[in-house]
Amino acid sequence: MNLLQWSFHIRDIGVEGLETLTFSEAQLKDQLLSLKQRYQCDEIFYLATCNRVEFLLASDTEFKTTTPDFTQLQPEVRNQTQDITQYWLKVCCSLDSIVFGENQILGQVKKAFSELQNQNLLGAQLSKFMNLIFRESKWIRSHSNLSRIQTSVSSVAAKKVTSELKKNGKILLVGFGETNQLVYKYLRKKQKYSISVTNRTLSKVESGVDSTTQILPWDQFAKNNLDQVDVVILALTGQKNILDSNKLKVLKPKMVLDLSVPANADEKLVEKTCQYIGLNEIKTIAEQNKESSKGLIKEIEQLVQISLKKILIDFSRKSLDQIITTNLEKTKEIHTNTFEENKDLLKGLSNEQLEAIKILSERLIKKINHIHLKSIKQVYSDLTDTGA
Repeated sequence: MNLLQWSFHIRDIGVEGLETLTFSEAQLKDQLLSLKQRYQCDEIFYLATCNRVEFLLASDTEFKTTTPDFTQLQPEVRNQTQDITQYWLKVCCSLDSIVFGENQILGQVKKAFSELQNQNLLGAQLSKFMNLIFRESKWIRSHSNLSRIQTSVSSVAAKKVTSELKKNGKILLVGFGETNQLVYKYLRKKQKYSISVTNRTLSKVESGVDSTTQILPWDQFAKNNLDQVDVVILALTGQKNILDSNKLKVLKPKMVLDLSVPANADEKLVEKTCQYIGLNEIKTIAEQNKESSKGLIKEIEQLVQISLKKILIDFSRKSLDQIITTNLEKTKEIHTNTFEENKDLLKGLSNEQLEAIKILSERLIKKINHIHLKSIKQVYSDLTDTGA
């Protein structure tokens, strides 16, 4: 299996860059099928979150090019299995996240994996690879304090609100996907804010909020039939500049937090009337907090190296099994062909005698193969045990 990874991160290309690489649900299948054809790969894994877009390609043949030509943006390129494996372990353990310790990313990767499988865009190779990543990510979290950290883009945003907003402040959440659901849970714990939520699908809101929360129908939000609030928190996918000047005039917020990719608000427009906080600002706050977690980060990095070795051993074992299977099939083919090619030597023998020779030769080949395979497996076992 040949792997090729293109990684686009918010720290390198900003929110605007990520927007150009984020496919809508309606676009996703056609876009990925087009990329599979263009780069002649067998499988492709795609992940788009608020701080990254990832393309992982797999092929039985070598890739003719390692750089994407569908964008002028420059990704981080990886084409070595070891580097790609290590990268995905770091991603799923939040070592490469805006906010270290956030557990959303593992869920996001699993969700993307499930959706791509349902659309038949993943095959056996990448399915095997991602399942090994999931297995080891779970192991790392269970063998460290990583699972005890409760932090995310949502929690950083919510803490920013609580640090600046007084008691009884009014907050409007626009969108109620995973990001704003976590924001809501954090804010509701404080029990001191008046919270309103609007979302295209109100059933999702109704099942996720308490009786003190005002549910605002989407058409009411769209028609600017709104009350004044102190803070607006945006977290919608596939919407751009949803917070226009008319809504800003009606809402009159003191602060707008935009946690979306693509951005739901025009930063320059918002800043004319109030404070704007986007993902780039969240990143800056998170980097400051990261300094206090240096010890845990070092621990996670050490566990990643252990998991990396385990996965590479699994890959090696699979490769060895494939080689053994291929060789056994080839041996059978040679055995059959040899009998056909030497019919003249066997003239005069009865059918019973020919069958006896065939059975005897098959048993002899099996015994020879067994000795060779046993030796190969022992050498492999010794190498993996010593870490060679």
